[in-house]
Amino acid sequence: MGILERWGEYFDEPLNNQNIGELEVPSTEDDGQILPPPSLGETVRAIHRLKNHKLPGADGITVELIKYGGDQLHQVVHQLVLKVWDSESMPDD
Repeated sequence: MGILERWGEYFDEPLNNQNIGELEVPSTEDDGQILPPPSLGETVRAIHRLKNHKLPGADGITVELIKYGGDQLHQVVHQLVLKVWDSESMPDD
């Protein structure tokens, strides 16, 4: 195991194993305004703002693959974002 993988394991556990139920959500003023879902352009801009050279997630997908995967991949990611937006929950897979 290389040093980068070891550091990744070291920081992955304390940073990513929080129980969501323990997180405190700050209260916000709800003005009743419904926000529109993000556009494809907003999703692509968010993708391109991701930092390179980060360890992949549990699925093994790197940021670079998503950033440079092309328009078709960006559209698929955008559809996933819209699904999460509409359902207000993360998918199981």
